[in-house]
Amino acid sequence: MRILMLCDSMGTGGAETHILTLCECLVRRGNEVTLLSGGGSLVPSLLSCGARHITLPLASHSPLDMHRCRRYISRLIRKERFDVVHSHSRLSSTLVSDLAKCRGLPLVTTVHARFSLTPLRRYLSRWGDLSVAVSQDLKQYLIDNYGVAPENISVIHNGVDGSRFSPRVREGALTVGFLSRLDGDSSLGARLLCEIAPRLYERSRGIRIIIGGGGEELESIKGLAREANEIIGEECIACVGEVADTSAFLGACDIFVGVSRAAIEASLCSAAVVLCGNEGFGGILDEDNFLSARLSNFCARGDGAADGEKLLAALSALLAEGREVLRARGEMLRALSLRYCSAERAAAETEKVYRRACRFSGKRGGSLLCGYYGFGNMGDDILLRAAAERARTEFSDGRVRALTNGGKRDARRFGLACTCRHFPISVILEIARCRRLIFGGGTLLQSETSRRSFVYYASLLMIARLFHKGCILWGNGIGGVKGNFEKRLLALALGGCKYIGLRDMRSLAIARHILKDSAKESAVALEADLAESAESLYSSGERAVHLLRGLFGDRSGEIVAAMPRRRSSEEDILHLSKMLASEKRRGAEILFIVMNSREDRRICEELARSLGGKTLHGICFGDAVEVLRKCKRAYSMRLHGLVAAHLAGVEFFGFGEDEKIKRYCAERGGAFLSAEEKE
Repeated sequence: MRILMLCDSMGTGGAETHILTLCECLVRRGNEVTLLSGGGSLVPSLLSCGARHITLPLASHSPLDMHRCRRYISRLIRKERFDVVHSHSRLSSTLVSDLAKCRGLPLVTTVHARFSLTPLRRYLSRWGDLSVAVSQDLKQYLIDNYGVAPENISVIHNGVDGSRFSPRVREGALTVGFLSRLDGDSSLGARLLCEIAPRLYERSRGIRIIIGGGGEELESIKGLAREANEIIGEECIACVGEVADTSAFLGACDIFVGVSRAAIEASLCSAAVVLCGNEGFGGILDEDNFLSARLSNFCARGDGAADGEKLLAALSALLAEGREVLRARGEMLRALSLRYCSAERAAAETEKVYRRACRFSGKRGGSLLCGYYGFGNMGDDILLRAAAERARTEFSDGRVRALTNGGKRDARRFGLACTCRHFPISVILEIARCRRLIFGGGTLLQSETSRRSFVYYASLLMIARLFHKGCILWGNGIGGVKGNFEKRLLALALGGCKYIGLRDMRSLAIARHILKDSAKESAVALEADLAESAESLYSSGERAVHLLRGLFGDRSGEIVAAMPRRRSSEEDILHLSKMLASEKRRGAEILFIVMNSREDRRICEELARSLGGKTLHGICFGDAVEVLRKCKRAYSMRLHGLVAAHLAGVEFFGFGEDEKIKRYCAERGGAFLSAEEKE
């Protein structure tokens, strides 16, 4: 795979070191990497690993420099056949976004930290076809502030090459180290060390403190160190400036104070670690908080502000343990870092993102997906993604398009070309250009709730039949059809299908009855709901921990989930409220999961206020599955709420008047609370 990578610079820093390590691993795995950046001290190491580097002023905000960069990148993309573009900064993503789109190249962006947020910068930001965040909280930052779809963001933690950082024999005085860029947004740990140094020296005489890193605050830090040394009466603190050999610097430290990538590298050198930085104070890193610290990329975001008293207490406790205990603590951290922060693992996960991004195509032909897509319903969103994955797998042409509510807006969200379903001429043209029309999930063929909807979907099948296109149903439901006209139209629509996959026994019986004695009867089969076969699209347990921690803190009580539907009857809503109130009295925490952002958020928030629960919204289906794994029970008025609960393996209860909910509970072992049972 040929990869074009962009970043602001390759000077000393956590993000730059991450990019270097990623390039090294990608080259070792057989990829060709071309990196565009403003240059820096890490460029020789990049060239020595086999990657190519081109110097461009990508960090410059000068309109002239930006224009020159765009012209050069445009020529480079036209000249060389790259497979994917990977940007590591917001400015470079904005510069290259439309260039990549014009050449049909997928764009992947990585977010290493939070950006300054203004309306103009939010508007100009481009996040490509897929995004990568280095921690769970940065993923949430993209969702909350830029509206990026959670399914399009992969969390890939910083990868560190364990062979470069190894334990060293430490002798002499116990040493506390700090290493980072000494800029205004990253030098707090160094300042606090200088502040507490006199008191720390009194408690542990003979200790040494070394501060490494260059930047705009270096001279100020040196001044603070001199003042502290004068109070102590000897050279306790040494500011060494830029560090060329990071491994040697960290290997000399018994205790490391800092955050992010430097904290991981220090743990690989078997140093004890105190997470302390501008974004928060995480305290002493150990086995109990390692994975939770990983959620913020070891930056301690959300753990409370750092101050001198907290740092003094943590360092005093560690220094009292002695070198042997510190060494044992460091070995434990090294083992954890090798397990969870491997550079090869990060590179492999990044390659998966590249391959997924390369599957996007806006070309005509191939498969055209149809369903109730793009209306903010979590269940229908997962059906579209699952149908697209299945179409790419089953058909060799691999090109996939979809009819959705939002057209171009949905194309950015779902990563495939979309056409607005509300324009008849555009829809007919899409059907004429495709090879097959696929109904990808949902109970589309039914007239119980809307005759107009039934006629719309049946007509699409009829139009496809007129154009001699293959028609396929995957994981569909068939509801009640009223009237002779609708029944005849349903028979004509199903009679033109090559394959009819139905998700429940009642739908199967209806289809077989309609196609009785027909050659198409053999094309009818029972299969699972598409969401049940979409395991590759599910989230991670780490994501669920992050979401629940944000809602309930570190409490580990029993959680009961509820997924109400706004258009349910007052009787059903009242009964659900009584059930949840009973759970609350038994000590459970109540979590309301918004399955349809347009319709259900308000009713979820109202019930949460009245029952003292929490509301979770803005998540994808995979997130819901993983969150439900942490719950004891689930109550749902939405079909795909029940599907998610079933996949999560938790006890679930169905509410409402929707027949498909009753059928799903009966076929999947859930309990349906009918009107008779309520009385």
